[in-house]
Amino acid sequence: MKKALLSILIIIILLIGIVVIWLGTQKSTIEISKSIEVKANSQKAFNVVSNFHTWNEWSPWIAIEPQSETTINGRGNEPKNSLSWKGLLIGEGSIEHLEFNNNAIIQKINYIKPFKSTADAQFLFTPTTDGVKITWSMTNKMPYLLRFLTSKMEIIISDDFERGLRMLKDLIETDNVASRVVVKGIEKFDGMAYVGKSNKSHKDRIGLTMKQTIYEVSNWLVASLTFPEESISIYKNTDIKSDSCSFISGFKLINANKSFPFIGAIIDSIPECNILKVTFYGDYKHLGNAWSAAYSYMHQNKLKASETISPFEIYLNDPSFFPDPIDWVTDVCIPLTK
Repeated sequence: MKKALLSILIIIILLIGIVVIWLGTQKSTIEISKSIEVKANSQKAFNVVSNFHTWNEWSPWIAIEPQSETTINGRGNEPKNSLSWKGLLIGEGSIEHLEFNNNAIIQKINYIKPFKSTADAQFLFTPTTDGVKITWSMTNKMPYLLRFLTSKMEIIISDDFERGLRMLKDLIETDNVASRVVVKGIEKFDGMAYVGKSNKSHKDRIGLTMKQTIYEVSNWLVASLTFPEESISIYKNTDIKSDSCSFISGFKLINANKSFPFIGAIIDSIPECNILKVTFYGDYKHLGNAWSAAYSYMHQNKLKASETISPFEIYLNDPSFFPDPIDWVTDVCIPLTK
């Protein structure tokens, strides 16, 4: 009996040793740097970013949970001022201005939840011919036992930075960000027949590619004397390495038996299922805010996406009739396991 217990103990120790050694081979530091060009002078861009009172309008984290609690310490636009946040989806933490100089803002981030860590962040403002290039960078040393998450966290936070910079660009150039996220929760989806066309695009061009695909399918409907219903996009596969996505874009069908004799036409249906629905109000280029909110909600509530039914978007109105993007309404739907 003692020999068996000793053997088990030795195996456990060996397994722990293997895990510790494996963690030592994993990347220990998150390193991110993302840039965007803005048509404004460097001083205006600096003033917006340095003022924590503007962050509710462009922060990629506050955008997915606007009801989260935020507190500004100090005037908000001076060194040693800080912004703290607390929410169900975005966790808890604070960010502090450490130093301002002519072309940079140096910051320290303190995370409390979902786990404690610190990060160094910086905004760099570089004048260009047409305005200014804003570079947002961050380094974060991961806790040893969480090093296996470093690569995944880099992908997630890189996406956050890109979403934030797009909103920051809009705010600086137009004083407005057309983005509002409302998490509706779990709902029953009654199913939908559709006609569409398959396509593939790099994520930087996916909005334009979807628009072109929907336009092509709309011409099929016109040629077939079919009144277009709501347009949709179904996400089939995502290739993280190439930052590309394959999808089907088209229109909801009332008559599922309707035929469309066009090359590439796909007539299919989304079955009845339970979905997590997030309604997004705003410009399609900021739809990533809704998807980020959806997946954060799923993680928080331990929901699991269906492995057989692809996530999809339903565009509830036609932008050609609504010139202001804040009036565009999109349902982001993630089918769930039963």
